[in-house]
Amino acid sequence: MRIIKKIIKTILISLIAIVVLAVAAGFYVYSGIGKRPEEIKAVAHRGYSTEAPENTLPAFRLAKEKGFDYVECDVVFTSDNVPVLLHDDSINRTSNGEGKISSLTYEEVSQYDFGSWFSEEYAGVKIPTFDEFLKLCKELELHPYIELKGSYSKEQIDSLVADVEENGMKGNVSWISFDYDYLVFVKEADDTARLGFLSSEFEDEDLELAISLRTGKNEVFLDLGFMYTFSWCIRKCKEANMPVEVWTLDMELLIMIMHPYISGVTSNFLVADEVLGRK
Repeated sequence: MRIIKKIIKTILISLIAIVVLAVAAGFYVYSGIGKRPEEIKAVAHRGYSTEAPENTLPAFRLAKEKGFDYVECDVVFTSDNVPVLLHDDSINRTSNGEGKISSLTYEEVSQYDFGSWFSEEYAGVKIPTFDEFLKLCKELELHPYIELKGSYSKEQIDSLVADVEENGMKGNVSWISFDYDYLVFVKEADDTARLGFLSSEFEDEDLELAISLRTGKNEVFLDLGFMYTFSWCIRKCKEANMPVEVWTLDMELLIMIMHPYISGVTSNFLVADEVLGRK
């Protein structure tokens, strides 16, 4: 009974939050107080991962075809220090192999199939290296959102920043992470890097940490879970001139009612400006 009551309470709180956000967004937009940015960045979560295997080159190509100009990816390192794209710490879920990525060499992991788990249409797709991903983004004019998660050394992050510069993508990538220290490492390697501090909930400390990532040469933004973009949160960010983006929205209604200050939306398949009838 307690579990049922807890579920009902959670649903009610979520519904109330949606109503409050909808009323607030409508007031700001239609009163003229709030105006949406000229472009809302549409970020494809792990590529177009609803129709192609996540974090693979086909998923990023498809994202471009579907109207996305920004793509999010996850970077990890093999045991021989080759950066590849993978969300989990093991290859079990997204390949026909098994094992922790940190325990496998690049030669070993490249033997596995990272496509057929999703669909036979993608059988034989290999795990992409970070270098291959950057080259594709440059070719397709995609702006990557590079999420740093898991465990990295400063030297590994330095090498990722160097890879970006070597591929001619400096100034055209965003680095995002829940880990403040990783973003500090990026800032130290490139004081012009665009940084996004990820947070599941909004705390005053999150805003303070994000502000501390500014160098005077870079852009910094907060990347928040949608349910924590209440008006008072947005007001504090706006007062600090801190851009706000949100993740991961897969309901058109939520995009339509989101606060007009929000300048970026990560989704598995929705392009925000298309939902809003602006593209």
